[in-house]
Amino acid sequence: MIYLAYLRYPSISLLITSSPPIDEWHALVHEQITDVTAVRWARKASRSSVAKRETDLIFIVNTIIGMGERFAPRPSICRAVFTAATADKPQLSLPPDAHLELADSTFRLLVAVPWRLQSRRAPSDSNEDGLIRSCEEVLCVDPCRRFSYGITVNDDNLRIWFFSRSHEFVSSPFNSLKDIPTLSRVVLSLAFATPEQLGYDTTMSHVADNLGNAQLRLTVGPTVYVTTQLLSDHEKNITCERATRVWQAYREDDPERIPVAVKDVWVSADAVQEGDQLLELHEKLRTLSHISLPHPPEHYFLTVIEHGFVPTLDGVDDDTLTMTRSVLPEGGSEKRRKHYRIVFKEVGIPIHNLQSVADVMSSLADATRALQLLYELGLVHRDVSAGNILFVDGVGKLADLEFMRLYRGPIPSSPVDRYIGTSNFIAGEVATSKYSYISGDYIPDDAPGYWEAPPFRYNPFHDLESTLLIGFWVLLYHRRTIPQLKKFFNVHFPRHFTPATLESRVVAISYGFFGLEKSDPFYPVLQPLHKTRVHLHKAYAPFESDIHRKYHFLEDEAAPSGEGSPFYGIHDKFIQEYEEAARLAEGLLLPLPRSDASKRKAPPERTFRKQAASAIEDRRPPSPLRPAKRSKSIPTASSLKQGHDSIVCTTRQSARLAEKKRVPASKSRAVR
Repeated sequence: MIYLAYLRYPSISLLITSSPPIDEWHALVHEQITDVTAVRWARKASRSSVAKRETDLIFIVNTIIGMGERFAPRPSICRAVFTAATADKPQLSLPPDAHLELADSTFRLLVAVPWRLQSRRAPSDSNEDGLIRSCEEVLCVDPCRRFSYGITVNDDNLRIWFFSRSHEFVSSPFNSLKDIPTLSRVVLSLAFATPEQLGYDTTMSHVADNLGNAQLRLTVGPTVYVTTQLLSDHEKNITCERATRVWQAYREDDPERIPVAVKDVWVSADAVQEGDQLLELHEKLRTLSHISLPHPPEHYFLTVIEHGFVPTLDGVDDDTLTMTRSVLPEGGSEKRRKHYRIVFKEVGIPIHNLQSVADVMSSLADATRALQLLYELGLVHRDVSAGNILFVDGVGKLADLEFMRLYRGPIPSSPVDRYIGTSNFIAGEVATSKYSYISGDYIPDDAPGYWEAPPFRYNPFHDLESTLLIGFWVLLYHRRTIPQLKKFFNVHFPRHFTPATLESRVVAISYGFFGLEKSDPFYPVLQPLHKTRVHLHKAYAPFESDIHRKYHFLEDEAAPSGEGSPFYGIHDKFIQEYEEAARLAEGLLLPLPRSDASKRKAPPERTFRKQAASAIEDRRPPSPLRPAKRSKSIPTASSLKQGHDSIVCTTRQSARLAEKKRVPASKSRAVR
């Protein structure tokens, strides 16, 4: 495993391997390196230009790796090299200036540790920002990467960076040309680390199918699966996020290759496993067989085949905190994520990828039936989105139940009603955590003249509002090339959300979203959605205007869900309107925009086998991975350059906040 080892100076902390021979190798290398070319080059380089010193630094690093091979064969990293001179550059839209290269990386990206060098930057381009982009892209392009190291060199000062799915660290700098002992220790630690210690997932590897296409071979529990296509890759290019990826796959030992869906995600360490939630839910659904539905209750949810946390070679769960031996710098958040995989029997299509408007609306009706079943069990979903409603064999299924919980009972001690969900589809008052539909028209006559609302609670209305937002979003998103509709889309679903933007949803629910000309072919479909909006507002206002008397429906675990409940009957009204919209939408097709993959740089016109054959000739591994889309959300790193001598923990939000308020970044939150 890797850990935080304090080096020569107490103020410097670097992530290195814990293999016992490292100290012995370092002593032997240091004893010899003081009398060899590396030190003489270092002394000469200190008097050269910045660009020349960086070239000499690469030479010194390679010299240290070569010396280490005398004491330990086959290092994981074979050399330091400028990226422009390697075959990896086409795989990355923003390649680093240099990198430490893997010695044996069949079907893997060669960039093990990206470098950013000051001499190769424009004055206005930050080394730190560039490294964050490069490491984000490395984690994005290669699904086998769990975390990534990075190196920045400003003048002669070298910093080591660490990026995982919950934390980002950076060390204080040291002089790479004068402090040769520290440099040699760092280089040896990285060069002789195992692939797992360098951030690679040993339960996943790249393979080629019968046609030479690049696929993945991964394990879930004792079973091995081989992927056939990528279905979803949400937030994979953001370091401190869940990085959800879903593949269509088949069991390696299945001769019929029956397709299944494999989901790989980094979940909160204290979260209930989605597989356990689903298995328990299916048991409870058997008690609702009396409810009249077009299909049995379990048909509206996915079926779990197997699931569990991904293990490391040591047999422990893959945890972002154990990557640092459970040690964090002072002020670092203990929030962490665990690597989790789950296999579903059904392979569905997210409704945002459907072209038939009728299928979209019928899927919304089925998703509402699923929410109705959850309501009967006292549950809410809390993350309804266009990506979590799947179309499977003509039936809409509600997926991603990780955040599902009871909406009735005592308020939990943790802030469970915080901003949660997908921004485009989150209910307006959930984002602001306040009751926003209190109206004088519905306040009882005997109500006190002034009163304070009770604590905000997530309730079934909020899940239903998310389904309504999905309906409006689908009609606008796929037709936003029309100027007027693009204007509506940017108003209700902007790229960057603010509290004011989300509060405007309350106004839209109350007074309307947008309208269409009667000549528009989608005009008939929009009318049932407007009726649904009216139903929702008429349910919100009476409930929240008399919230003190009706709050017991949220506090009391035994509160009835039938007649008398403020939530009774609202699901049926939504289902009726969605079914009417599906009937009116028969024959209507959405002009689906190009996918992100089609916008990316096209790969070389060579098959995987040809790449492998050419790789054998020049002894370089093939390049099956597709170039990644450049991240548009780039953090600033100026808050990391305030002269701190200790490790700094940061994320995009905390770094920007620290820079804006001019407070030390080490005091900002480490995890969103």
